[in-house]
Amino acid sequence: MVFENHLSIQKNERENLIMTEEIFMNSPLDKEEQWYEDHAEDFVPVKNQEQLRKELMEAAKRNIEARKNKKPVTINLDTGAITYFKELAEETGIAYQNLMNLYLVQCAQEKKRPVFA
Repeated sequence: MVFENHLSIQKNERENLIMTEEIFMNSPLDKEEQWYEDHAEDFVPVKNQEQLRKELMEAAKRNIEARKNKKPVTINLDTGAITYFKELAEETGIAYQNLMNLYLVQCAQEKKRPVFA
């Protein structure tokens, strides 16, 4: 008798689980779930998570070091120069402020002098 009751309970639990799974699988997705469903092809599986973690840590360290050598400044620039670097930014995918900084660093390293005409 006890054994039969136990089997009956197990059968009911199994049926409830199946019904719950059917309800879950047939329920509409919320906005976030739908977004992930729509963008599933945008995600790339990570094969070597430890290697990725190391690469991200190294990049973060480089970023910290790069920021140590920078100082925020306020400067008035020629609108033509800004336009030039913004167009270059669109071509390269690098922010125009970073391109300006790269150019100024190269000028300083090469000890270039402005041409006064």
